Amino acid sequence: MGRRSHQPGSRLPVVGVDALTLPALVNHAPDLIGNFVPAAALQARAATTAPPEAAWFKRLATLAEAKPDAGLEQQRIFSQYAALLKAIAAQRPLLFIIEDLHWVDTASSGLLFHLSREISDSRILIVGTYRPEEVPLSWSDDRHPLAGLVSELKRQHGDIWLDLDDISAIEGWQFIDAYLDTQPNKLDIAFREALFRHTGGYALFTVELLRDMQERATWLRMKMGIGLSPEPSIGKRCRPRSKALSRSGSNAWKKRQAVLTVASIEGEIFTAEVVARVQEVAERSLVQQLSRELDKRHRLITAQTLERVGRQRLSRYRFRHHLFQHYLYHNLDELERGYLHEAVGTVLEELYEGRTEEVAVQLAWHFQEAGLVDKAVSYLQSAGETAARVYAHTEAIAFYRQALALIEQHDVGRQHLTRLYSCLGRTLELNAQFNEALANYEEMETMAQQQRNRPMELAALMAQVTLYATPTPSTIRSRGRHWVKRL
Repeated sequence: MGRRSHQPGSRLPVVGVDALTLPALVNHAPDLIGNFVPAAALQARAATTAPPEAAWFKRLATLAEAKPDAGLEQQRIFSQYAALLKAIAAQRPLLFIIEDLHWVDTASSGLLFHLSREISDSRILIVGTYRPEEVPLSWSDDRHPLAGLVSELKRQHGDIWLDLDDISAIEGWQFIDAYLDTQPNKLDIAFREALFRHTGGYALFTVELLRDMQERATWLRMKMGIGLSPEPSIGKRCRPRSKALSRSGSNAWKKRQAVLTVASIEGEIFTAEVVARVQEVAERSLVQQLSRELDKRHRLITAQTLERVGRQRLSRYRFRHHLFQHYLYHNLDELERGYLHEAVGTVLEELYEGRTEEVAVQLAWHFQEAGLVDKAVSYLQSAGETAARVYAHTEAIAFYRQALALIEQHDVGRQHLTRLYSCLGRTLELNAQFNEALANYEEMETMAQQQRNRPMELAALMAQVTLYATPTPSTIRSRGRHWVKRL
């Protein structure tokens, strides 16, 4: 990309992607440089593409020397991003495929909504994928940001939503009917619907659930039409294949189940190298076991991506069905879960040494579940600062507040209070939540007085004075003069 290729008798360079995107970035989205795109790396890359006398290349050098602006308005960022994509699309069509949108944050959702309004007349296609069942699980009690986005996109653009589950649902129904009817039975539609709701038509879990019912003699009664009550019979006993196989006494399978149990601690998507270090086994050997046995043979997991953190390889896998991961995780008692959360968190710290901000959210969760609240607070603060740097203000506010709540609940990590309150207040201001910011600084002042922390109290008073002195909808100049007198 972006290389110059000189043919004999010709001085015309072959135009690469960089020759198109870099000038567009400089001309249409200069505020992204340094704030979102590393300026030094961008400048080095541009040097292989642009002639030194190019106007945009000279402007890039100026932008690279400027300091990042932490006070950029979100709408300005969105506008420049849209202008950049439209400029590139005017030369070449663009296709974006965004996976796992159920993890989207509010700022990213806002950007996608803005793009949906701005690129309708451009040669740009955005395809997003997400799992609807994960939407309520990956957010707080507030409405998930993806819900409003999808509704608005449907309103604007009509029938743009394709439910891939419709295809799998049909296949799942066909499998359930075919499997149940391999033997004469009197299982009615109510039972079949209940079975489908609990297994999603997924063959592995359907078979294992029915085997479990057969072991408990429920199957025979239902075949005879005696006491047909599908809901109590199925309940929450959707036990995956690992349960049945472990009962067979296979030592090899018990080892595999131990591996998957550790994997379930990390989540539906897990890292082979993390599991290997927790289990104290060779990483390469474990990857082979996961790929050959548990993926290709037993089809319990599936390989996802291969990433690198420095020189460390990270092999990502996903449980094929969330029920499997949920079963393994909740089959552990609270003490064992806490121990494994601490072990996984410690390994992640080692793998991401020097760049733990990339996994600060995961680390905060693992250490909170492990009972190491002080470390959880520290990583929540890091997660908040990382989110604030990319203008994900709603997420940053949530992280800061969660950290403050943990400090109050467990009476630990009070050394973080001044910075947490200050960062929370500043982020609330940037998010135009001025009343909430003022309440935060007043709470900070009260807390400082209770602890007799004079530097913290001074920081709270200065923040209030600054807020009152700044022209905002909450400005009260007379009260501002009052605070100056207090200082």
